[in-house]
Amino acid sequence: MSGIRDSREAGLRAEQRGVVREPGPAGVQPSATGPGPHAWSLLDLFEMGEAAASLTAAHRTGLLGALLARGDAPEGFAAELGLDRRATSLVLNVLWTYGVVELNAGRFRAAAGLVEIAREHPGIVAVDLDLFEHVADFLRTGSPRMRMDGTAHERGSSFALLSRRLADLFGPAARELARLLVDEMLAAGHPGDPGGDEDHGDPGGDEDHGDPGGDEDHGGRGGRAEPDVCGDRRAGAYQILDLGAGSGVWSMALLESLPAARLTAVDLPPVARLLSEQIAARGLASRTEVLTGSYFSVPLPEGGYDVAILANVLHLEPPAAARRLVGLAARALRPGGVLVIVDALAREPYETARPRAMYALSLALRTGEGRTYSSRVVTGWLSAAGLTRVRQRVITSAPPHIDILTARRPGVGSRARPVIGGNAE
Repeated sequence: MSGIRDSREAGLRAEQRGVVREPGPAGVQPSATGPGPHAWSLLDLFEMGEAAASLTAAHRTGLLGALLARGDAPEGFAAELGLDRRATSLVLNVLWTYGVVELNAGRFRAAAGLVEIAREHPGIVAVDLDLFEHVADFLRTGSPRMRMDGTAHERGSSFALLSRRLADLFGPAARELARLLVDEMLAAGHPGDPGGDEDHGDPGGDEDHGDPGGDEDHGGRGGRAEPDVCGDRRAGAYQILDLGAGSGVWSMALLESLPAARLTAVDLPPVARLLSEQIAARGLASRTEVLTGSYFSVPLPEGGYDVAILANVLHLEPPAAARRLVGLAARALRPGGVLVIVDALAREPYETARPRAMYALSLALRTGEGRTYSSRVVTGWLSAAGLTRVRQRVITSAPPHIDILTARRPGVGSRARPVIGGNAE
């Protein structure tokens, strides 16, 4: 769930076919029988349950590990692992029909895609299936299987495991967002009223960010909308801040699009080490500073950055901490600077799209206090932090459970830089 299933490739394909639909207009509640047209019948759901049970059983008995290591006939796997021969054959047959394994001359082995995931992201397959198996215990106790939002050590170790996979998952969306923001930076000298009330948006709900199909949500590419990013960096020497950078996929895409920009990335020690390696591999080390530690305690210059990024971190924090983090990021911005929030934003009162509902469950299985927040709640935090022009961005290559908001710090005035962080509230 936290690994393979986060990509929601099946859900994304269904959405692209027009099968899975996003919620309707604000105020329209889902029906008691479900959110709308279904791609699958109830019979399909039960059949997929049998397939999922076969996969988790293969994981629990060691069969999946054996399939990843070598190919063999069902009787060979059964003899090695102490399994029933007939049952092994039937389970392998089910896994074959779902593309989990390949069959060649009577011998089964893990499919190439599964082998690649296991090789490129060690441990992810086991984590996913452990979470899946834990759903029954979660129903009884409400306790997660793991705590990715636990101690600094637990957080760092968990995200070190996931960081490479996240880079692959979010790479296309990160590059698309970077192009959008850079276009706005280059257009920042266009006339317009940066303080106009019409740009602030009403923080009362999702629909108040504008129609997702409108020009304003795409950075004004179709018109003369006022850019969101401050425009006093004519040489492109922007300062970028990434709090809880993880894989660094969002900030590095922006850095690569702005050859004179500089990046400050903050994360916990195990993640920071991997991040530094990724930065060096992409030739960005000379323009990047990696600060090791909690985003709540690393000192940062107030008003020191043109762009601040909070990507997939708010959902790891309880409400008071998430609000505090938004405030820290907002104070780090220069006048005219932009805060970018990338996260899974909740629909209220229930998720109506399957990828979002599955993500919310997955998050609860792997965190103690993690939760998704609605755009209404997040917009309230942005407004309380003094940011304006809250806008929901349409990034077509983003996974279907991900939303992107931007907000701007008003003004183009002086840049005093007292230090923030530590015990800042």
